[in-house]
Amino acid sequence: MTGLSHIALLVRSADKAAARLKELGFSPNPPDVFEKGKVREIYIGDYAVNSSLLLLVEPVKKTAYARTFKKSGYGLHHIAVDVPDLEKYVDGLYDSGWLLHPWSLEAARTFNTVYLCRPGLGFVIEVQKRERGTAPRLIERIALPLSKTAGAMVAAAGLADAVSAAPEAELFFSNKRSIRVAELLG
Repeated sequence: MTGLSHIALLVRSADKAAARLKELGFSPNPPDVFEKGKVREIYIGDYAVNSSLLLLVEPVKKTAYARTFKKSGYGLHHIAVDVPDLEKYVDGLYDSGWLLHPWSLEAARTFNTVYLCRPGLGFVIEVQKRERGTAPRLIERIALPLSKTAGAMVAAAGLADAVSAAPEAELFFSNKRSIRVAELLG
């Protein structure tokens, strides 16, 4: 079983995206700066209250996020899920089309995390070994422009209830609000 941890968007300005979400009634957390000032992040939501938070990521300087932006532009960066047994989960993905990102070898040892990827898909799934909480979701689901193959891969990853196919990317929140992802990209 997978539990949706968070959805990360790569944005031009985390502050501007957070301000837009504040207009919709959400309470952004204070920004965090990582990798010696190279990445600025703002979470929307609180893990003490909700699961499936929104993470706004602004690449400030050259980082893996900046390289992703150069390849794919702003938009969905990753969907993070929690699983109780990382090895069993990954074994269950055999023949699903997912590939393990090379960084997964080190991340599995250090952080109990692996990254699922597929060239051309446009986003990564971050899989964390963590007991799933019972907190209600902040984000109920995300709609994405997915091919039939990508939709099958998302379902194989256990995300069929959280990710659906649609002409454009949109976030649907538990408070019955929704926002097109393009509105947050800046």
